[in-house]
Amino acid sequence: MTRDLATLYAPLHDTVRDMVGELVAHYDVEHRTASDAEQARVEGCVSEVVETTVLVPRSPDQSPLIVGLCDLPGVHLAYGRWASAHLPACGCDACDETLEEVVDELSEVRRVVTGGFDEWVRREGGTWWLGLQDGASSLDRAERRSLGITEPVEIAWRPWTRRDRPADPAPDARPVR
Repeated sequence: MTRDLATLYAPLHDTVRDMVGELVAHYDVEHRTASDAEQARVEGCVSEVVETTVLVPRSPDQSPLIVGLCDLPGVHLAYGRWASAHLPACGCDACDETLEEVVDELSEVRRVVTGGFDEWVRREGGTWWLGLQDGASSLDRAERRSLGITEPVEIAWRPWTRRDRPADPAPDARPVR
């Protein structure tokens, strides 16, 4: 049986828009449109990105969050220097992801970004490794070049700073089209 993915995941965009509004209201972040480089980080979904927005904490040691809404419907999140998540991860019938599972994954990414996380690049025994909150993977020369990695580095992203009191929801607190 083929699932109607557009209907199954239709509520996801509203959930993401609500999350962006809540983050803008409760954390000390700038909400703006994406630069070309930021837009490129959320391209490459299995579908087209139709809306993009960026949340940038005022402190440079806190991870930005780039939110790309895709026409699956789905969402591609990019955060830190190299981390990203595609939700749903695939979008095919065989993977059988439910909306509830995708929303749980979205909540986990939100917790990681607002709570802080580490990223690192190490060279061990001639092999380069990229480590993120969910594990590590080896990198070949082309991957290192595309990610701009030239030397080992460790980055500890601090938790986002909460506002003393929630800001009034801005009329533009939704992803920018």
